[in-house]
Order: sequence, then C-alpha cells, then structure tokens
Amino acid sequence: MDRESKMRANQGKMPNSVTIAILLTVVASLVGSAIACSGGKPPPVTAYYQVGQYAETSDVILIIGSAERTDKYNRAGFQAITALYEHAPSGTEFVIIEATVTNVGRSQISIGPEDFLLTDSQGREYKPVGYKGLYPYPHKRLPAGQTASGVIAFVVPEIAAGLEATSILSGSAPIHSVWVLAF
Repeated sequence: MDRESKMRANQGKMPNSVTIAILLTVVASLVGSAIACSGGKPPPVTAYYQVGQYAETSDVILIIGSAERTDKYNRAGFQAITALYEHAPSGTEFVIIEATVTNVGRSQISIGPEDFLLTDSQGREYKPVGYKGLYPYPHKRLPAGQTASGVIAFVVPEIAAGLEATSILSGSAPIHSVWVLAF
C-alpha cells in the first residue's frame, strides 16, 4: 500500500488538526458559557479568621469584633418595659456577635442578619433570631463608601461546641468567610 492509500485508509481513524481545533473551540465555548451562566464570578474561596480579624473583597470589608455566649441579654426600647432581659429558652444559650461591614465597592449592597450563619462541630446550622437589645444589625441597602454595625443573636443548644460564624462576601473573588469562635 502506498502512502496516499494509507492516508485515505486512516483518514476516518485519526483526527486532523482542523478537527482538533474545532473540538477545542467547542470545549472552550462550553466552559465560557458555564462561567457566564454563573454570573462570571468564580465560586467563593473559604478563609478562616479569629474574632477581631477582618475579611475583605473588592466590594466588602467585614469584621466580627466580638462574640459571647450567654443565657440572657438586656432588652432595649419598649420591649424592656415588659421584661428587662431576654432569656434563652430552656437548654439553650444565645450566641451574640457584633459585626461591622463597610461597602468598599462602587454600588449599593444589601445587608442583613440573614447574611450570617452559625455552625457547630456536628455540622448543625443556626440562623439568626430577632435581637431585642441595643444596636441590632441593620437590614438595609448600604451605599458605596458607607459602614454599618450591629449585633446579631443566635440560639444554640447549651452543648453546642466548635462554633463558627460564617458569611459569604461578594466581590470579584468572593470569600466564604469563617470566624472561629473561642468557646
């Protein structure tokens, strides 16, 4: 068999450079479409912090300045007329965190207590509960260049251990920020 006959015989078996180029273009297009469909941003990277340390992206700076466990806290406003303290339900405690967020981006961002989650070493998740004390964490639109602070409360079982407060920060490279609580 001469060289031309061998090439014709193998033509259907071996991809040529044009076929490879088309295949690579299709794959690149599919990957690009997947990124575009996800908003064009990569998935959040997890980063760990201690209370008092701040997390920062291109849009947000967030710090959990303090965290405490307690069975009660002082109420504020009209709620304090009926009872001076808010008591945790039997067998539970409050975890109270103070958070400060600064919008360092170019547009408004939405903030609220629901941006936070508490998890324990068993993987159980706890959502914020209505904080009835002074300076609750606001639920609002935060303009560019502005800062907001407040207190967020969670109810956890007394036996809960290994607690971590988490929040996903938006930005060009989002961060799944995790503060390890020292109790």
